[in-house]
Amino acid sequence: MADTTLSTDPVKQFSVFTENRLGRLFDLTSLLATQHVHVMAISVLDTTESAVVRLIVDDPDRTRELLVNNDFAFVEGGILAVELPGEASLRQMLAALLEAEINVHYLYAFNKRPEGRAAFVLHIEDAETGAQALSQRGFKVAQFTDPHIDVELMAAEAQVILLDLKFNHTDGLDVLKEIRKHYPTLPVLLVTGYRQEMATVIQGALEINAYACLYKPLEIPQLLQMLSEVQLKHLRELLKSK
Repeated sequence: MADTTLSTDPVKQFSVFTENRLGRLFDLTSLLATQHVHVMAISVLDTTESAVVRLIVDDPDRTRELLVNNDFAFVEGGILAVELPGEASLRQMLAALLEAEINVHYLYAFNKRPEGRAAFVLHIEDAETGAQALSQRGFKVAQFTDPHIDVELMAAEAQVILLDLKFNHTDGLDVLKEIRKHYPTLPVLLVTGYRQEMATVIQGALEINAYACLYKPLEIPQLLQMLSEVQLKHLRELLKSK
């Protein structure tokens, strides 16, 4: 049986969008290593022209600063980190999520954990319900699920925000309104898998200066193109202001 304590420490995942070319992953990990940021978990999803590098690190604030200063396009997202006492517990973890009728979008393993215990990063349909289901089964879970907690932290150094309109039980439009109170011109790209259902919400978000809306499943080349457009627009505005 796993430790029954539900950790309150937030776990943040960085999803870094980059070209799929020789040496790019080395550049990213070397940048972090030279600044004494340790990669605790990593996963790479690649296509012909681009890649998404998902990272869990021991110093999120420093990582955010490094990515911004070195022109890496990235977003921060909510995940669960689940510790397992042994290999057989993987099936028990997935069984708990199946029983709660929660779909697993993806998972990957931590590089190393204390006492040799395995641990996984999980991105699931409903992180709050999933964390409760796993905790009730005795798994130790850490989570980052509520963007309202860290709106100012999330936006303070960001060049662009990728905002899911359905984030667990949180209304993405409310999060956008909170961002707009402090950062009225910060580019925000909306994401949703509910084109028709969220049509009114999308229109309301565009009226308060959301940059655009992207629809799931996300096409990485389209996302990279949109991020490039946002950056180019920002540079043009800087030139006009001088």
